[in-house]
Amino acid sequence: MRMKLRMRTVEKKVNTTQFDLHGDSPPMKSFYPNTKLVCSLPFGTEEIILNISDEPFADGDVFMAFPPVPFYKELKTTVRYEHRVEIRGKDRRAANTPELPMTLVYVNKSHLEDEFIAARKPIYLGMSPVGESVEGGEGQPGTDDLDLDSEIVRTDALAVFDAFLRESVRPQEGGRLTSRQIWPLWAERCGNNPNDRVIEGVRYADVARRVRAVFGVTAAKFPTRINGSLQRYWSDYAI
Repeated sequence: MRMKLRMRTVEKKVNTTQFDLHGDSPPMKSFYPNTKLVCSLPFGTEEIILNISDEPFADGDVFMAFPPVPFYKELKTTVRYEHRVEIRGKDRRAANTPELPMTLVYVNKSHLEDEFIAARKPIYLGMSPVGESVEGGEGQPGTDDLDLDSEIVRTDALAVFDAFLRESVRPQEGGRLTSRQIWPLWAERCGNNPNDRVIEGVRYADVARRVRAVFGVTAAKFPTRINGSLQRYWSDYAI
């Protein structure tokens, strides 16, 4: 499950800033990140993009990923996710701080799979600026000026990339495949610079999602150091 939602600032308080969702039937009513963290972001926050996922984000998926919020309680129509700590011998909700900027989330059950709820897995949240693509915590040029508005163009581009993955990726025992290994080969195939974050209608952030869709595999839960940097990877695959 992956949702991308447009939100707007409603009220800034000393400790938290309230964002509400645009549109009807939202997966959650409000979003309350830490105000100091919101004020420190290098982009305007009157409107933001909130990403909600049942799996960790890959590199480039979001500008800033929050620590995963643990499952706490299933209610009648929502699931409550909450960071808990022990204070003076009592189990309490953790304080909202810049280091732990999101401590309480209610997600409507209608937007979650039954298996995911039953497994009591954490929920993942990430913020990005409106109209921008991001990578590694630094803002990248927006893609609004690219010819990607047409759904037909976008679908065709991803279909070509999927075919490239099927040709290029192979099972290999002990292999650790990463997005950073795939992208330069895609750039070479298309005659582009591997530093580009959009190549032939495909975004770098698409890589992890397309690998998951094409091969039905999930990246390792925790990143590890590969070629000198911490990366998430797919076990037993290579390119």
